Amino acid sequence: MLRKRGPFLHAAALALHWALHWPGRVKSRFERKHALTFQRIRDILLEMHAEKRAALSFDIPSLASPKEALLTFDKEEAFGGELRDKDSLLRVFGAGRFVFLQENADMPATTGFFHILRNSRIKKQIFLLLAALRGAVDLYFVETGFVSRTSNIQDASIPPVHRRSCSWIVDDMAFYYDALVPSRIERFLNSKERVLQPEEKERAGKIIALLRERKITKYNYQPFRTPDILRLPGKKVLVADQSLRDASITRGMANERSFADMLDAAIAENPDAYVIIKTHPNSLTKGRGSYYGKVRENGRIHKLTEIVNPWCVLEAVDKVYVCTSQIGLEAMMCDKETHCFGMPVYAGWGLTKDRVALERRKEDVTLEELVHALYVRFSVYIHPENGDLCAVEEYVEALLKLRDDYFSLQAKNNHISSG
Repeated sequence: MLRKRGPFLHAAALALHWALHWPGRVKSRFERKHALTFQRIRDILLEMHAEKRAALSFDIPSLASPKEALLTFDKEEAFGGELRDKDSLLRVFGAGRFVFLQENADMPATTGFFHILRNSRIKKQIFLLLAALRGAVDLYFVETGFVSRTSNIQDASIPPVHRRSCSWIVDDMAFYYDALVPSRIERFLNSKERVLQPEEKERAGKIIALLRERKITKYNYQPFRTPDILRLPGKKVLVADQSLRDASITRGMANERSFADMLDAAIAENPDAYVIIKTHPNSLTKGRGSYYGKVRENGRIHKLTEIVNPWCVLEAVDKVYVCTSQIGLEAMMCDKETHCFGMPVYAGWGLTKDRVALERRKEDVTLEELVHALYVRFSVYIHPENGDLCAVEEYVEALLKLRDDYFSLQAKNNHISSG
């Protein structure tokens, strides 16, 4: 298959050369005009890369055997210019140095690890995929983990320790959220390797209980409270809004129509229930658009715009409707019936009510198997205090202390501002 696509690979390299070397204004016009072409090139290269890697074994790189690594960050993409995740990424991969990789620079001869940010420009992804296909680099797809940090708010007054993620999901075939391309995680869950030993199953169950009882999620700055609209008597179903055109949506087999269908279904299938639309935290803290921004409230439809811990929300509802939001995974841990209108990493395994089909996902997976894969097998954690590699349980305990410190800091700041 790789050989048959040789001509297209050559065309991709040529298109990339044009995109990288034309003058700025001409380049911008070209990229806008041929955006879909670049996406198609990127997608074909992703498929080729996944196909090439599928036959190889994979283990998350270990701190025990450090090697030089190159991580690709754009200053404007890396959290507003603050490279606060740099140190933990270097520790994960045992790297000795950090560089900004220019797309038009010659690929260094050394083999290293590349971190493609979720919002990286397509031309950079093409550049890295071409390098990986010709064997110049080892390419890993890295994203922040399901238990990440205290705060994702862009506020310099918040100490960096609260804004830095030390939790990462690592895959060598594709991003974990990308349903359009086979990933290592998907391949693993489709195999008998996923079957847990008794002690692994017990551990996964304890992780679920720990996350649920201590209310640990991706971002942990949200206070614990039950908003008034969740105190309404009677049944309630939750519909999760998300940031417009987030990569987990565009690569998760969902679109604007999916969100419209999801809301319609939640209303029609639950005639005796309140429908609660939960606004995504990024829409509240970062001003990003959302899919239900123009939906009007009425007697049955209510919007939850308060910043509140998602576990508190899940405790108050009966069903959950999502496209690709992480709250769908947490809903399953709360034993809530979860309807998926996209194809997130946790859908398609017999645990969710799926409105989208993905034939590649053929196995019935238990919740423990899924959680063990996502939180243990394919995740790495760096202890925020000592910088050592640690288990998810240790990371959660450290995050709990950071969360307490963060709440104390916020209370102190509020007291000062009110005084």
